[in-house]
Amino acid sequence: MVRKNPNIEFPKLMPKGMIIGLAASICTTILGSCIGAWLLHSERIAEENLGYITLLILLLSSVTGGLLTIQTIKTKRLLSCLVFGGIYLLSLLALTALFWGGSYSGVGESALVVFSGVLSVALLGAKGKTTTRKRRRK
Repeated sequence: MVRKNPNIEFPKLMPKGMIIGLAASICTTILGSCIGAWLLHSERIAEENLGYITLLILLLSSVTGGLLTIQTIKTKRLLSCLVFGGIYLLSLLALTALFWGGSYSGVGESALVVFSGVLSVALLGAKGKTTTRKRRRK
């Protein structure tokens, strides 16, 4: 019986996993921003709490995208999550440059929150999923 090497499948699955994770994180970011705007508009939260809401949205988005990324790729969790975190942060910076003319205030805090969410997913892994396989004994 010939076993498949999981490292051979890694390059094939990586772009697919990154695209799925990035799409999920951007959708989560947009949904969280809409909910935050609705909460601010209806005056359920104070305007001073907007920074905390933004950091919470970024944390949830990075965790969601990281989980979907490692569930799609299934190998090399730490590498996959770090690459995903970099791509997600670059997409946030690109959207900032596009919509707000490049006012990059708070990039350090955003990077810290994104990478802390992604690293927590990489180190904790998907719940109930393991990368080791049981060997069959003869």
